[in-house]
Amino acid sequence: LEAIEQIVAGAGSFLKSGGYLVLEHGHDQAGDVYDLLKTAGFRNIHNQRDYSNLPRLSYAQIP
Repeated sequence: LEAIEQIVAGAGSFLKSGGYLVLEHGHDQAGDVYDLLKTAGFRNIHNQRDYSNLPRLSYAQIP
């Protein structure tokens, strides 16, 4: 989760307004990743499930 925290914190330096950040994570980290994105001010936050029906991907839009 530490690497994802760093990516989320630095995303504003790389993404244009309205751009999307896509993150792959462990199936047990979806809630924590959602909270990180929400706290960082991202909007339109979604989780995507993998072929085993586990939450594996999160994506969100930077304002």
